[in-house]
Amino acid sequence: MRSSSSESRPGNMRGLKPSIIQYSTELPNLDDCLVERPKPFRLVIWEPILTRAPGPSRAQPYCCYIKTIIFYHRPYIVRPFKTFWRDHSGKLHASSSGYEQWDQVETRLTCDDVIIFEHERFSVGLGEVVWVNAPAEPRRWYMRRDARRVEKR
Repeated sequence: MRSSSSESRPGNMRGLKPSIIQYSTELPNLDDCLVERPKPFRLVIWEPILTRAPGPSRAQPYCCYIKTIIFYHRPYIVRPFKTFWRDHSGKLHASSSGYEQWDQVETRLTCDDVIIFEHERFSVGLGEVVWVNAPAEPRRWYMRRDARRVEKR
């Protein structure tokens, strides 16, 4: 449950710096991420998702694996079989079907990454994909994550 009305839309502070990134060999660029600091020991991070998926009336996001977000068509549309093939015994098979997708993207931050904000270290927690349609911000998808302070300098 959100404790502040300011957490329903992106903050206006910037300045995140990656420190320890778990599932990547290079440090991501976090310059476009927005930050809200509702409490001294807590951050709310808004990572813009660079996707071509439309808004929530036509797309449904699902978080898969550790960093992947898939935007499925809403309402669900099942793809027809694409190709047919026979196995070594002559039995006919069809390639797997699935649901139509708008896009599939990777996030830059994951759970347990460590970031630096205002000379303090924070551990990134779980997140959710949200659509922001506020008058001051552009309409787009964001990954909203909480982070807790692990080291104060």
